[in-house]
Parts: sequence; C-alpha cells; structure tokens
Amino acid sequence: MILTLLKSTGRTRKQMILMGLDLALLPLALAVAMMAVRDQAPGQTGLAAMALVLPCVMAAAAAISLRLGFWAIRLNAFDASGIGK
Repeated sequence: MILTLLKSTGRTRKQMILMGLDLALLPLALAVAMMAVRDQAPGQTGLAAMALVLPCVMAAAAAISLRLGFWAIRLNAFDASGIGK
C-alpha cells in the first residue's frame, strides 16, 4: 500500500515530504545530542529552553538545504532494475 502510494506521488511532492521529514527530525536530533552531552534524562535536556532558537535553526536548515540543492539529488544507486542480475 505504501509502495503504490509512493510510486503514484510526483517527484516534487516526494522531495517536499523528505524535506519536511528532515525538518521534523531536527528537534529529535537536538534532544538526543543534548542528552549525550549532558548525560541527563529526556525531560531535563532543556529543549523547552531552546523553544525560541529551534524555529530559527529549522528555518536555517531548510534554507541551507534548499540553497545547496539537497532536495533535488537523485539517487540512482537504489534503482531496482539491477536486482536479480
């Protein structure tokens, strides 16, 4: 079901989905990094204290990714045509 949905979705929409997924995982990556540095429980990481900084970081990450063209990279290495040869 998911595979047919992905195959029917256009390339631009797939790229935007991946960009949104990358941006959604940024707070999780920040929380894990803060836990690793501070060696504290998840509730004590201070992620709430970064509530004002996090949107700026996410906007900067999106701008950098769009500027460098990461969303337009096409990975041909994962082509399924070579499987089974």
